[in-house]
Amino acid sequence: MKNKKITYQDIELGQMAFGNPVGQFECPEYVEAMVAYILNEIERIYWNKNQKEWDRNEDPKIKGIEYCPYYWGENKKEARELNFSFGEVGLRWYKYFGRSMTLNVSKNEKEWRVWFDACLDHIRKQEPHF
Repeated sequence: MKNKKITYQDIELGQMAFGNPVGQFECPEYVEAMVAYILNEIERIYWNKNQKEWDRNEDPKIKGIEYCPYYWGENKKEARELNFSFGEVGLRWYKYFGRSMTLNVSKNEKEWRVWFDACLDHIRKQEPHF
C-alpha cells in the first residue's frame, strides 16, 4: 500500500502558522524507523572518519546524502531545504527528527525496503578502510 497524502489535519499548528514546508505524503512509522537506523549508521561512520561524535546539527558530508537539520532562522530559502534526502526520496520533519515527518514520494513496503538497502549500501561505501 502506498503512503497517504497529507491533509491539513495531519500537520502541526506551528507548521501552518509559520509556513514550514511539508512533504506531500505521510511518513509511516516503519519508514521513520528505517531513517533512524540510517542516521545511526551515518553516526557510526562519521565517528570512524572523524574520531568525534556527530551531533546531527551539522551536515555529515556524505556524498549522495543531503542532510540539513531543522532551520530555526528567518531565511525562507534555507528553511525550504529537505531535512534528509537520498535518491528520489526527501524527508521533512518539524523541529526534531520524528516529529510530523512527511515525504515527497509515495512507495509501497517493498519499494521502501529496496530504497533502504540502497541507502545503507551507499553509506557503508563511505566507510574508511584502514
